[in-house]
Amino acid sequence: MVAAIAVLLFLLVQVETSLALDGENVCTKLVAVEKVRWVRYTRPYRYRTYEFCWDITKGLWCEKYKIGQKDGMRNETYYETELRDVCCDGYKEENEKCVGERIYASFIGSWAVCTNKCVHGTCTKPETCTCLPGYGGEVCDKSCPFNKFGDRCEKDCKCQNGAFCDPSDGKCFCLPGYVGPTCGDTCPAGTYGHDCSHKCLCLNDGKCNHVTGECSCPPGFEGLLCEKACRGRHGPDCQWECECQNGGKCDPVNGSCACTAGWTGPICTEPCPHGTYGANCTHKCECKNEAVCDRFNGSCICPVGFSGTLCEQPCQPGYYGEKCLHKCDCVNADRCSPSDGKCICSEGFHGQKCENRTCPRERYGSDCNKVCPCVMENTKMCHPVSGKCFCEPGWTGLTCSQVCPTYTYGEKCRNFCSCKNDAFCDSVTGECICLPGFFGKNCESPCKEGTFGRHCLHQCSCQNGAQCSGSSGDCFCLPGWTGTDCTIPCGSGRYGDRCNSTCSCSGNGGCSAINGQCHCDPGYTGINCEHPCERGKFGPDCSLNCDCEHGTSCDPRTGECKCDADHHGVRCSSTCEAQFWGEHCDKPCHCSDHGTCDQFTGDCMCYDGFSGKQCERSCPVGFFGQNCSQKCACNLTYSFCHHITGQCQCFPGKKGTLCEEDCPEGKFGKGCAQECIPCFNGGKCDLIDGTCNCKAGFSGQRCETTCPAGTWGVGCVNQCSCTNGAFCNVTDGVCRCPAGLHGEKCDKYCPYGRYGPDCAQVCTCSTFAKGCHPISGVCTCPPGFIGNQCETVCQKNTYGLNCMETCKCQKDETCHPAVGCCKENECPSGSYWAASHAIMGNDGQGGTGTNVVVPVLVSLIILMIVLAGLVVYYRRKYLYERDPALPSVRYSSNENNSAGLMEANGVDNPMYDPFKQKSKMKDDYFGENNMQWPDSVGYSTSYPSASVSSEKSKLRLGDDSSSERSGIYSTPDYEAMKTSDGYSATGDPSKSEGSLGPEQNENAKNLLQAKLSSV
Repeated sequence: MVAAIAVLLFLLVQVETSLALDGENVCTKLVAVEKVRWVRYTRPYRYRTYEFCWDITKGLWCEKYKIGQKDGMRNETYYETELRDVCCDGYKEENEKCVGERIYASFIGSWAVCTNKCVHGTCTKPETCTCLPGYGGEVCDKSCPFNKFGDRCEKDCKCQNGAFCDPSDGKCFCLPGYVGPTCGDTCPAGTYGHDCSHKCLCLNDGKCNHVTGECSCPPGFEGLLCEKACRGRHGPDCQWECECQNGGKCDPVNGSCACTAGWTGPICTEPCPHGTYGANCTHKCECKNEAVCDRFNGSCICPVGFSGTLCEQPCQPGYYGEKCLHKCDCVNADRCSPSDGKCICSEGFHGQKCENRTCPRERYGSDCNKVCPCVMENTKMCHPVSGKCFCEPGWTGLTCSQVCPTYTYGEKCRNFCSCKNDAFCDSVTGECICLPGFFGKNCESPCKEGTFGRHCLHQCSCQNGAQCSGSSGDCFCLPGWTGTDCTIPCGSGRYGDRCNSTCSCSGNGGCSAINGQCHCDPGYTGINCEHPCERGKFGPDCSLNCDCEHGTSCDPRTGECKCDADHHGVRCSSTCEAQFWGEHCDKPCHCSDHGTCDQFTGDCMCYDGFSGKQCERSCPVGFFGQNCSQKCACNLTYSFCHHITGQCQCFPGKKGTLCEEDCPEGKFGKGCAQECIPCFNGGKCDLIDGTCNCKAGFSGQRCETTCPAGTWGVGCVNQCSCTNGAFCNVTDGVCRCPAGLHGEKCDKYCPYGRYGPDCAQVCTCSTFAKGCHPISGVCTCPPGFIGNQCETVCQKNTYGLNCMETCKCQKDETCHPAVGCCKENECPSGSYWAASHAIMGNDGQGGTGTNVVVPVLVSLIILMIVLAGLVVYYRRKYLYERDPALPSVRYSSNENNSAGLMEANGVDNPMYDPFKQKSKMKDDYFGENNMQWPDSVGYSTSYPSASVSSEKSKLRLGDDSSSERSGIYSTPDYEAMKTSDGYSATGDPSKSEGSLGPEQNENAKNLLQAKLSSV
């Protein structure tokens, strides 16, 4: 701040002292300066939206246009007044001086400002005198006593504030700081000095003295121009010392303290009262469950048994203590106290850690008189009360008779195999069993080059660049090679894959063993080298012209001139023998090997491509031919020019007369003569060296290798971010989630009501189900229900989980399908009992009445499907008629997807959909006091005890007054998915992210109310 003020003062001083005009007659005036700035403005615009309507032809969703406001920016011209140095009235600028008009007199030019000399004053303008005090008149030749004027000085001056008046006319001459006809007015605010012509320079609302310009600072500032804020002090002239404590900031004007976080009070000496925090203690703490709030930053210090940012979350089942960091040490899936970790044993177990059973290992029941149905060698424990089978790792099913499904393993088969490339894993340990051609912990790596077979333990025998099959070891020979190990080159006249093709080069050249293209011997041309060179042509493909004189021909292979007996020399132009000249051919030549002598002058005649007195120099770059006089037409960026013929010699990767064309596909190198090796997986052959440039996701000499596990992109240099064994796309790194997971990194469990890979499939369970398994989609039935969709109530004489228990009711008694009670006064009271009657019908299981709930539910479901189909049909028809090009599937990376983007399949790009719908099913769906009982697939579910008080066990189907649960997981642990439905330790669907939806609950309520009214 101080540095900035110093720079400002420096600039102001520079403005005052560094005038563009120098000398006398310079005045300072306010000048309007035009400037431009950006300003914000608001403009209306029209946009389209959709609202609900009763037009089914438009899918109940009608188009509507509205007018909104949008901010923009535009240029605005404005004016500011600035002080500028200009010449006073009557003067003009010349050579940075303010001068008057030149007047010539007596043949000599002179600067005559005032024609008549000022007697008692100074000439300040052309023909204008400024008089000394007490004098007046045009030339200051009149005088009167102070405060008098007139011809006889008989008039009194009316000037005020010490001003003197002109003796001739009484005009007042004001002292600095005053203006007006009588000098009775002080300078306007912001000005001071003579004629109030100076602009005040005070900052921060400082007041300027109208006479001297001296600044009077307001409280909180000091300095010559009031440019300094008080530091550690306050008040006028910063005369009082601040008293703020504990880092509080002092107001430089009034000295009030702005306290730092955690403090309050007049001078910041009082800690924040309980329940407040932050600067000046203005923030209210939001901690829950009697947690202590940090008075500085508001963070919550949770009591034992709670965690979360606001200490709002009780310890999850299986954890206890401070911040819920300690894991319970209880066995048999029992709970512990969230405060001290003491085990709370369920019925059938006892001991400090609930490690002791009340029944022998293979027995269960109240009297231990029932035999467990489990396959005991695959069973970890048979529940002593319910007889439910808890399977050993690697086994599943009601009786632990089934091996874990493919790609799952371990405890409750809840771990997903991390094996790649179609490998299987051990159902117990998860160890990957690789197919031949792959190796690695997860079978993620294909066999390295030169190896094959199971675990890649065998060495390939392929040679000459052949590729070896990673699974079988078979060799895939490159064109030009054959044999089991690709060690036999193609024989003469053969080429191509396995040397199966025959060359057709007419015996005048050889063919490429790769593609069979003929390479003609010098002197021959044609696709099959079938044509000898025409007369006057020679060399490869007969592309060169003979340069022989006297009608001689040249060798079609070398171009050497074949002179007759009378002529000699390179071009047969001399009658002398080689290296001699002269009339008698007796003078020796002195030319280099690149030229011959003229027979008559002895001068050197250079071969094409050479120059110099003795033909000792090759042509410079870009020139060729006789005496290097011709300019090459080649593109020298991609070629060089032959100094003799001017023919363009292309660099590798280029072709054409001027070397401006790339090699055709499959060719590379000099003259595009070499065959590219096959590049796999979309790789491209490098035109210069023939190496493969791989696409994203592949590497290797031929791009034959997929990026190693955990990498992706060009060169496989990017690291995948997928978790929980998800497949990472080697091209773009997008994660493909296994069944039961979704999210950008596959780190989120499926929300309630969804299952499968990327959670893209919708559960088809009935209203009475407790959701479906997030991996398989199998419905989790509560006690009293069975069926693929949990749509069937337990039939006669059965009840409980999976209807496995046998009722013990008398003939005229009704067996409750969930808990097996027989008499109404023995069963749970209230809605629980009423709901069971509504489900079973009036006669119950003890009578002959039929179960009507299934046909009613089926009818309702069919009706809902028909209505939904009609809505979808008309909706799509409307959208197509309105915009036929409208895509039927839309994707978005926005986490706040609207429901409108999920019409097609309920998921808007399943890898990123956060599924933020909330469940409206209460957590006491099948009773408020629930005990954890294993369900049909080895996970924990809620089961109401028949022995608990009837006042505490209630069935609340479709209770809309129940509180919603957010279902948002904090740091999901895929390895810790401990329930059959994948949502909570009690199998409570309300703790998931999904929702049954209000329609299903309302249908269930209406059905139950109808049945109750009939009772």
